[in-house]
Amino acid sequence: METETQLAFIGTKEDQQIANHAFEAMKRKGMLFGANAPIRMSAEGIAKVLTKEGGPMAGVSLTALIPKIEASLSKNEAVFVRAANGEFITTKSGHAYHAGIGENTHTFKDRLNTQAVSLDPDAAKEYADSLVNRASQRADRSSIIMDTMIDLRPMPISPPVQHMPHIIFDNTTVIPQHLIPPPPVEMPRPPEEVKLPAPRPTAETT
Repeated sequence: METETQLAFIGTKEDQQIANHAFEAMKRKGMLFGANAPIRMSAEGIAKVLTKEGGPMAGVSLTALIPKIEASLSKNEAVFVRAANGEFITTKSGHAYHAGIGENTHTFKDRLNTQAVSLDPDAAKEYADSLVNRASQRADRSSIIMDTMIDLRPMPISPPVQHMPHIIFDNTTVIPQHLIPPPPVEMPRPPEEVKLPAPRPTAETT
């Protein structure tokens, strides 16, 4: 949520009111800028915003308001600075923008990473080398893990050994071979007599 910046402007009551309206208009323009990023607007652009329908100074003459804006903002140099092209420059923090801060302040570093620091070439090289070393170490650890996973292959399972029945001869009677009677010899059968069919009687011839 955007915080309201309460500033004390100098000059007459009208000057303070115009300066306050101008600052709010410029702050809305730089709503997405960093706290110290430059916000630029011309006096004419500020006057158009203030006098548009629904604006805080709607109905006021644009031509008459422009010189009043220039005068009131020029008196408040702590908040507004005038560029060579006539534009007024301020920041969301309510401080006058100075060129020494740098033109490229609307950056990721300024908006989100205010603790970042610039590195000289040697420090930058050392930092880059450390990133490479960390990446290499992570790759080595991954390789070791993969090798371990490969070595953990399941061992082959041997098929179960089939147990043959174990014969115990302690109580078995062993008959010597010569006492075993020979098997009976089957006598050959006599050949069967083949009976021929009786001849058919032949018819007598007349």
